[in-house]
Amino acid sequence: MVQGHYTLCTRKERLRGKLTSHLTMERHTAP
Repeated sequence: MVQGHYTLCTRKERLRGKLTSHLTMERHTAP
């Protein structure tokens, strides 16, 4: 159960990091 929770957390963190990098790129490309 702890393993599944850890996997869920890492997946959420990975998704958040991907979203953050995307927003950063958007901000850099914005005039």
